[in-house]
Amino acid sequence: MSNRSYRSRTHDEREVEARLSHILAQASDEPERRLRRALRCVVEHVPGLRAGAFFRVTEGTCRAACTYPDDALPASWRSALDDFDSLTAEPGRVVTAADGAPLAHPCPEAPGAPCLGMPLDGASGRFGMLNFFGDPDAVNLERANQLIRLMGTWASAALTPGERSNAPPERTARPSSGEPHDDAQVLLTSVLNNFTDGIIALEPVRNENGRVVDFEWLMASPPAADIFGHAEHELVGTRFTQTNPHARETGLFEAYVQVLESGEPYHNEIYHGNAERWFTLTAIPFGDGVTVTFHDVTARKEVEQALRRSEQRYRFLAENATDLIARLHPDDGYTYVSPASRSLLGRAPSELLGQGIDEHVHPDDLMRVRASYGRVLDTGEPGRIAYRWQHTDGHYVWVETVVRGVDPSEDGSDDAGALIAVTRDVAERIEAEAALRRINRQLKQRNQALQDFAYVASHDLQEPLRKVRAFASLLEDEYADAVDDMGRHYMDRIRDAAERMSGLITDLLEFARVTTKDNPFEDVDLGEVLQDVLADLEIAIDETNATLDVGELPVIEADRTQMRQLFQNLVSNALKFAGDDEPPVVRVSAERIEADDATERCRIQVEDNGIGFDEKYLDRIFTPFKRLHGRSAYEGTGMGLAIRREGRETATQEPVAA
Repeated sequence: MSNRSYRSRTHDEREVEARLSHILAQASDEPERRLRRALRCVVEHVPGLRAGAFFRVTEGTCRAACTYPDDALPASWRSALDDFDSLTAEPGRVVTAADGAPLAHPCPEAPGAPCLGMPLDGASGRFGMLNFFGDPDAVNLERANQLIRLMGTWASAALTPGERSNAPPERTARPSSGEPHDDAQVLLTSVLNNFTDGIIALEPVRNENGRVVDFEWLMASPPAADIFGHAEHELVGTRFTQTNPHARETGLFEAYVQVLESGEPYHNEIYHGNAERWFTLTAIPFGDGVTVTFHDVTARKEVEQALRRSEQRYRFLAENATDLIARLHPDDGYTYVSPASRSLLGRAPSELLGQGIDEHVHPDDLMRVRASYGRVLDTGEPGRIAYRWQHTDGHYVWVETVVRGVDPSEDGSDDAGALIAVTRDVAERIEAEAALRRINRQLKQRNQALQDFAYVASHDLQEPLRKVRAFASLLEDEYADAVDDMGRHYMDRIRDAAERMSGLITDLLEFARVTTKDNPFEDVDLGEVLQDVLADLEIAIDETNATLDVGELPVIEADRTQMRQLFQNLVSNALKFAGDDEPPVVRVSAERIEADDATERCRIQVEDNGIGFDEKYLDRIFTPFKRLHGRSAYEGTGMGLAIRREGRETATQEPVAA
C-alpha cells in the first residue's frame, strides 16, 4: 500500500466516522430517528452491506424496531428471545455469522445473508441487537467493525431499558453531593459493558463566567485507564489536565472544548507516549459532557511506516539505477519516471510525466508498442519489446522495455490498470545483432560460393583425370607387350595415382559439402541407417570374419545422408584397421545426454579391437590429408575422419573409443 493511498483511505474513514458521530450527537433528534440515520450511514459506506436493523427485546420476544431501508424486514416479524440469548459473544464485540445463531437465521425475508451484528446490553441485561445484511464475502470487516462499534456504544447508552421510549434522555444537573447523576451512571454501566476500545467520559468544569477551564473524569473503561496509566477509580472525579498534563500544549483540551461548544465531533490520530501506541481519537458531545473513544491503530501505523521506509528504499534504487523505471496508466500517462531518463533520452523526468506511450516513439514502431502494452493489460502477462525512442536532440535510441501490470492487492495503490515499465539502452546489442546477421549472410554466400567452386573444380579436375586413366588403360591393353617390366611398372603407377587422385577429389567434394550444406533435420532411425551400412559392407565383414554387436539405437533429428556417411566411415575403419592376431569385433551403441546448454544430445559410440593409435595424435587424425600409416599398409586419402569431424567426433585409445 502506498503512503498516498493509505492517507487517502484514512481521510475517507475519518469523514465517515465524523459523519456518523455527528448523526449520533444530534440531541434534538429522537434516539430512534438518529438510529435509523446511523443505520443508513453504515450501510451506504460499507461495501457489501445492503440493509441494517435494530432488534428490540419486548416481553420475551424481539422484533425489528428500526430498519434501513424501511422495508428491509417485515413489520410483523418476530423471533424468540432464546435465539438472541444463545449468542455467546461477549458484550461490546462485533460478531459475524460464524459466531452465533442470531446471525444465522434472523429472518427468511432478509435482504441478503446476515453478516455482522453487535449485542446491546444495559444494567438489566440484553435488550437488543444491531444486525446488518448483505454479501459476507464482499464486506470489509475491519471498516464495518469501527462504525458498528461506534454506533453500538451510543445505542447501548441511549437506548438502555430505562430509556426505551421515543423521548430523548433528559440530562439532569449533577448533585452537589458528588454522586453521579443518572445519565452518567447509565453511560458508565453500558459503555463499560459494551466497548472493547478505550472510552472516557468527561464533564466540563466551568468558572464563574461559564467558561470551561478543565474537565472532570466521569468514567474510563479499563482499556482507557490502561492508556493513561491509572486505575479507573484513580481517574474518576479528578481533573483531566492533572492526569494529562500535556493536554493544553498539544491542543487536545481546546479540541474537547470546541466539541462541547459547537456540537461537532472531533477526530484525530495521536501517539500516546505513556502507552507507546498510536490511536485514532473520536470525541463527540454527549449531554453536557464529552465522550472520547480511542481505537488502537499501532499496527496500521507500523505498516505505514514500513511502507514509507520501503518506498524510500525502492525510490533510492529506482533513482540510482541506470535503467529507466517508470509507472504509467493507460488514461493518465506516466505518473513516475526515474532520473535515468536524462541519460537515456536527454529528458528530465518532469518532461515525461503525463505523457503516454505514443510520445516520442518512432512511427514505424508505434503499432508494435501499442500492441505489446495492450497484451499486458489484456492478459496480465509481462511483455518485452525493442523499439526506437526519440532523444531530445532528435535522433532515435534503440531501447528495450519490459512491462508488467501492477496488482492492486500487492501494490496497495487502488490504481487498477497501472503498469511498471523498465527500459534500457540496447543500441549496442541491436548493432551487434545486425552485424551478426550481416556476417551470417556473408558466410552463407561464401559457403555457397565454396560449394559451387567445389563442384566446378571437381568437374574440371575429374575430366582430365578421366582422360589420363583412359589413356593409361589403352597403353596397358595395346602396348603392354611392347614395353619391358619397367614400362609396365610405370603404367601401373600411373593407373594407381589416377585412382587415388579421383578418390581424393571425391573426398574433397564431400568435405566441402559437409562443411557448407545446411539441410533441415528430419527424424532419422539410426538403427535402420546402420543396417543399410552393414548391408553395403557385407563382403568386407565376411572377408574379415568380423563380429558386429549393435545395441539399441534411437530416432534422432539429423541429416540422414550424413549419418549414413558417419556409420560407413567408422565401421569400415574398424574393419580396415583390425589387428593381425584376431578378427575384428565392432560394438555400436548410443545414449541420450544433456548438453551444457540444456539441450538433449545423442552420443554414438563405435568400439573396436583394432590396432588403435597413440593419443598424442588425437588432433592429427581429424586433420584433412593426415595419415598415421603408410599407403602400402592401409589404403585411403586421409580425409575420412576429417569429414566425420563435422559431426563433433572424438576418439580415444581406450576400448570405449569412438
